[in-house]
Amino acid sequence: MLDDTALASGVAALLEARGEKELGAIVRRSVVEVVGRTERWLMGARDVAAHRIVLVVSAADHVLLTSTPPRFAAIREAFATAVRSPETEMENLFLVLELPPSRTTFAQGYRDAPKRTFETPAADSVLEGAVALCRAMGDEAGARALSRASLEDTFDIAYDPPVRRFVLRLDAADFALAEKQMPFTSRLMWAVRSAATTPAKMTMAINFAVRLSDAPGILDPEKHLVRALERKNAVVVPISRDEERVRFAVVYQEKLAIVEIPNDLSNKPGKKSKTIVLKSTTTKIGEVRLSDQANASEEAAEMASAEVLREMYQM
Repeated sequence: MLDDTALASGVAALLEARGEKELGAIVRRSVVEVVGRTERWLMGARDVAAHRIVLVVSAADHVLLTSTPPRFAAIREAFATAVRSPETEMENLFLVLELPPSRTTFAQGYRDAPKRTFETPAADSVLEGAVALCRAMGDEAGARALSRASLEDTFDIAYDPPVRRFVLRLDAADFALAEKQMPFTSRLMWAVRSAATTPAKMTMAINFAVRLSDAPGILDPEKHLVRALERKNAVVVPISRDEERVRFAVVYQEKLAIVEIPNDLSNKPGKKSKTIVLKSTTTKIGEVRLSDQANASEEAAEMASAEVLREMYQM
């Protein structure tokens, strides 16, 4: 069996004896390996073992040798001379880049590297990442919808690769908007998919559903007011949400009212709130409009919720 170190020393000495001291120095500071299986060659009356040689060089030496082919040809010829004997020949010399800091080749690193496992992010972390991604993209409507949502997941290992199935539960108003506006739906799916992506080989499926009653409570912009009303035994159901306002129905003591509060996204130049008159021939429906200060704090929400119920009581 060929000795890699002895082979490198012999080639370097041969090059230096030929006056190629620079090339000899390159061989001395590089790594020489005999790799793969030997091949049997019939060369006339000779039956020889052909060896495959690898010269592992630094980036600087790699550039030097590949940019001046005669230099690499001189090194190849020196290796062929050093390997040649009545029973051996060199099949080929391969120039391979050294990978710092381990000074291994890609072939070695790939073959010897331990198998890596990647942690799959939890559904809650995926949802938080999706919210942050929407905000980073300037999609505040998508970020708010995801902030109000919950995310469930399960793995289906019957497929190869396995499938991770998500159910994104939106509140009623956001779900209705997603059903009506495909661009809005696509933005939410893109954010969740991007946040859930890992290096592991896996496919994803994302389905939308309505948020269940035991899911996390409603968040901005109406969270304080909704919670204050619910503490007073009122039933609150979101109706619509857009850049100008949030509207939800309040049921209290067999009476129904529509409550509207400005969305803080409506504080943009040129935005004006619209007045909507509700009519019903069978049921008396009250409408209460509150200022954005009604949701500024828990104390303000308590006062505003009392005002809403007082208005409904007087209907």
